[in-house]
Amino acid sequence: MNKFKFLVFFQTVTSDLEASFRLSLTARDASSSSSSSSTSERAVLRVKRLRGRLNLAALSRERIVVAKMDGWPEVRTAPNRQFDKF
Repeated sequence: MNKFKFLVFFQTVTSDLEASFRLSLTARDASSSSSSSSTSERAVLRVKRLRGRLNLAALSRERIVVAKMDGWPEVRTAPNRQFDKF
């Protein structure tokens, strides 16, 4: 029997992060029966600055990575009034 079969590898990485990005969000009406008549709305969220301490934890046995922001990260957003009806 291989004694390393049940070895769990756990690694953490901590770093300072500063980023800016845009998220495009789409909401669709799930109650509509046909896709041609369904309505959806789109909104864009612009994050001007996300700054804080990023903590990544990698679990090899489960093959997952857990990411979180430690403490009180600074988040600044910009209003964006872009709404489209499809």
